Amino acid sequence: MDRLFVASTLALALLGTSGAAAQTDRDEVESVAMPSSPLAEGLPIESMVVEIRVGDRKLWPGTLRLGPKYGNASFSQSRNEAAEPCPSDKSAMGKTTFSNQSLNFNISRRRSWQQEPDKFNVNVNWAQPIPACEGEGTNTLGMYRVVNIPRGSTVSATGGGGVMVRLTRQR
Repeated sequence: MDRLFVASTLALALLGTSGAAAQTDRDEVESVAMPSSPLAEGLPIESMVVEIRVGDRKLWPGTLRLGPKYGNASFSQSRNEAAEPCPSDKSAMGKTTFSNQSLNFNISRRRSWQQEPDKFNVNVNWAQPIPACEGEGTNTLGMYRVVNIPRGSTVSATGGGGVMVRLTRQR
């Protein structure tokens, strides 16, 4: 594109045309050469309001943006630390156990987005450590769902163990 600009500027200079005309020609060339944007294709970047809960406990509320076509968005958080000591643990070795907890959420458009523009894949995984005096390990809950969310509507999906996701698709 720079060669084209230099060549057109040189040609205009030889013909005695001003630099302002050269800039106009460059703008016209750039506007023709620019690829169309997702907005021009009618596929905007969308906002999805998300709330993840387990029973009465709110794990995460937030808003994520999804791109056009095969767009997806995700949220992840984790915490790794030494576990709470168990009062009955009198280990002379000073054994330390670890507490690992995490929340992972992903939402993506279906591969058939052109035929089903309101369908999304939703995936939630939540891991919590078991209580300190019950041993080592984690409890995990999660779900994978395909949900239909028309613009401007709210949909909820509930998985095993009471994991619930509420999604509101903005207009």
